[in-house]
Amino acid sequence: MCQCKGHGPGHGSGNGHPQGHSHQEGCGCGGQGGDLKRQSYGKEEQLGKLEKYLNDLKKEVKAVEELIKEVKEEA
Repeated sequence: MCQCKGHGPGHGSGNGHPQGHSHQEGCGCGGQGGDLKRQSYGKEEQLGKLEKYLNDLKKEVKAVEELIKEVKEEA
C-alpha cells in the first residue's frame, strides 16, 4: 500500500487507492509498497497524470453523489 495516506478506508479494492487503482495509477503518490521513491516526470507526462487523476476523482465524486441519492430515496 502507498504511504501517502491520501485515501481513507473503503475506497476501491481495499488497497487505499480510489476505484481499485494500483500504485501505477490512481493517487499519483508514486508509492511502491513501503518505499517512497521520488518520481521525475516531464511537464507533459505530469500534466497527463494529473488530468487522469482529476478524471478519476470526478468519477468517484459522481459515485458518492449517486449513493447519497439512493440513501435519501430509501428514507
